[in-house]
Amino acid sequence: MVTRHFEIRAKLAAGATGNSLSSHAMAEREETPQDGSAERGLRREVRFPDTRWSLISDARATDAGARQRAVSELCRLYWYPVYAFARSRGCDPHQAEDRTQDLFLKFLRHDSFRGADQEKGKLRTYLLTAMSRLLTNEARRAKAAKRFPEQLAVPIERNGAEERLEGESAWTASATPAQQFDRRWAESILREVEMRLLREHEAAGKGELFAALKQFVPGGGGGKSYAEIGATLGISEGAVKVAVHRLRKRFKMVLHDEIEQTVNDPALVEEELRDLRAALVG
Repeated sequence: MVTRHFEIRAKLAAGATGNSLSSHAMAEREETPQDGSAERGLRREVRFPDTRWSLISDARATDAGARQRAVSELCRLYWYPVYAFARSRGCDPHQAEDRTQDLFLKFLRHDSFRGADQEKGKLRTYLLTAMSRLLTNEARRAKAAKRFPEQLAVPIERNGAEERLEGESAWTASATPAQQFDRRWAESILREVEMRLLREHEAAGKGELFAALKQFVPGGGGGKSYAEIGATLGISEGAVKVAVHRLRKRFKMVLHDEIEQTVNDPALVEEELRDLRAALVG
């Protein structure tokens, strides 16, 4: 049997998240504070040139290098919802890891995932359907690991995954496997939004500001008041309010962009946002 090597290119946060994407948190403030000193000079991140659907196209390319890069990025973004879905369908940890590998390795075959048609709309729905089909076909699943050469690896970092599952047990008990998948997908989107915002702030020399303010956007937790944060950063409470306002506005834009990259029609973005919001609060 071919020995599989798991190439680790990007580690995702291992801890369970308590993200909440409420309508209140998503709403942009009506008032615009005047003191903008805390945020001046923040450089906006250049929009990623590739959409998630274009990554799927690259994953079907004839060039092996392009396929590997595309699959690596798709797996980095979405491996955990897929892995957790396999666990919810009865796979043990090793089986779930194998099945997740099997799904993403299919992208490395030139003739695989022809059905991932943009006209079908949502990448989230496509991946869930594809994994469901894979899990129902025992014979095909058993042969999958033997069909790919050793050097074709996809990046899965399972360390901490079981701890995350255990930490999520409070809400998974009353959720179907599909509902669990949708919530974890939403949390993966939020993590990617947070990472983009962090990179933007660090590039502008404002990493400390983002670390202090991220509690005011969905998934960021909470705790300190504007006054306490201002005292820590050495800026006025008014400047903190301005910075929070702008961060929430930028968060909304980046979230919209992330969602837009997973659907083919801009008209589907709001529908997907509603679905993901419902998944997080459900």
